[in-house]
Amino acid sequence: MKTKILVGALVFLIVVNLATLGTYLYLRFTAPADPGPEFVGGPPGAMLELDASTRERLRNLMMEFRRETMPIQEQVRSAEDSLARLLQQDPVPLDRVDRLFQQIGELRTSVGRLAVRRLVQTKSFLTPEQQHMFFRSVLDQQPRMRPGAGFGRGPRFGPDQRGGAPYRRIPPMEQDSQP
Repeated sequence: MKTKILVGALVFLIVVNLATLGTYLYLRFTAPADPGPEFVGGPPGAMLELDASTRERLRNLMMEFRRETMPIQEQVRSAEDSLARLLQQDPVPLDRVDRLFQQIGELRTSVGRLAVRRLVQTKSFLTPEQQHMFFRSVLDQQPRMRPGAGFGRGPRFGPDQRGGAPYRRIPPMEQDSQP
């Protein structure tokens, strides 16, 4: 009797494992190529209960914002990498560090201005309730610094997890070149 129960449990567990593996492989290889911007609450159209044309307008607006800001984000990453290399030098050239901080601040401000312009554009086709929900979902995704949160203790948990961007490694110190 015990043998029959053990064999039955073993067969059941094998079936469950095969079903799990099959589901994983199915979802892995049938995912859409470019899902577009991701929101915590799902895609913006579903979250806001938009009709198809409004949802498409919102998606296009977001994709346009992404295309506009991609080069600026690359400039920010490059400046941050230069800043990390400068901080590794001995002595640290504080005047160049200050200039890089200024440059990073200006670049981030330009991204913020572009974001505000896009948010204002959504007001032309979203109802006030939809605007509130959309603005809240966008602002909830922005990483925030808490008082006392220093390097590595901010809202970021790890690569591609909610709360921030993937961790970036500090670039190696270059001996000959000066950024």
